Amino acid sequence: MYVNRKNLGSQKRIKSDIYVISFLLAIVTVFSVCWMPLMTFIIKIINHPNPKTGKEGLLVIRLAISNSNIDPWIYIVLRKENLEFVERLFKRYVMRSEKPSQPSNTGTPKQGNVTLEFNVI
Repeated sequence: MYVNRKNLGSQKRIKSDIYVISFLLAIVTVFSVCWMPLMTFIIKIINHPNPKTGKEGLLVIRLAISNSNIDPWIYIVLRKENLEFVERLFKRYVMRSEKPSQPSNTGTPKQGNVTLEFNVI
């Protein structure tokens, strides 16, 4: 059997590129969610100074700093090994639920008995 190595290499490269793009998208999204409130808060303070913004300012600064705590978890969760494991699980359960039912020879569906068991503690 002949395997086109050139085609196989391009498939691996495409899969790798998709992984990198999704990883970068996750990092940029988390960065934006964490830092955007601080940036809007700074613009708001510049345009309309208000001396009573202590608690709000502290909250947006904490959110911005939390980005440095969230990023390592993104690196851990989005490792290729973890994503491949999730993909295998997804395929296993999706393929199991999407299997076509076997046609019966008689033309009428078979009726089976259903047994329910309840364990009382």
